[in-house]
Amino acid sequence: MANALPNDTHHVLKSLLMNGHIQNIITQNVDNLHVKALTPTDRLLELHGTLQKVECMACGKTDVDRNQYQNRIHARNPSWGELIGKGKINPDGDVELPSGVSYDDFDIPPCLSCGSLKMKPNVVFFGENIKKSTTKRAEAYVDDATAVLVLGTSLATYSSYKLIRQAQLSNKEIGIITKGPTRADNLMDWKGEVGCTPVLKSLFNLIGR
Repeated sequence: MANALPNDTHHVLKSLLMNGHIQNIITQNVDNLHVKALTPTDRLLELHGTLQKVECMACGKTDVDRNQYQNRIHARNPSWGELIGKGKINPDGDVELPSGVSYDDFDIPPCLSCGSLKMKPNVVFFGENIKKSTTKRAEAYVDDATAVLVLGTSLATYSSYKLIRQAQLSNKEIGIITKGPTRADNLMDWKGEVGCTPVLKSLFNLIGR
């Protein structure tokens, strides 16, 4: 994922935003691709966080660059680099360590602000709650919008569905472009069950410039 690049959808959305056709972008993705597409971060909300940053669970610091933290991990655990690609990968993504290797030997780089070892990717895992500041900002984006466009999601998570519910209760027009059913199909005004990229490229050709 670290080497993934933005696709045409990311670039078109950024251009539509810069040209004043859309106000803000809320994404459920944690892949940092909107940022890589140079979308202004003051108009972008990564609802579930980003894998590009590391968070300290003790002091709440969230601006630690993941690549820099990864370099600290390698520096403190040079022998573990030899294990990359050698462990068995289970269907759920977990890796079984080779015989004789123990996590007890792993040296976790501490938070540079408070010294805690409770570090994790700055994403919302299943069972965790979105920070109140993020929720308030998302709700403000919806309040400020004249309409809401949903792209490429089933809205299965409640955190995203409730924003569409908020828009519906405020009588804002709701459009959905995605393949397959969504949790908000009964709230929408219109829907296109097609891929996002061809539609957005055509739209940009009509109004984007």
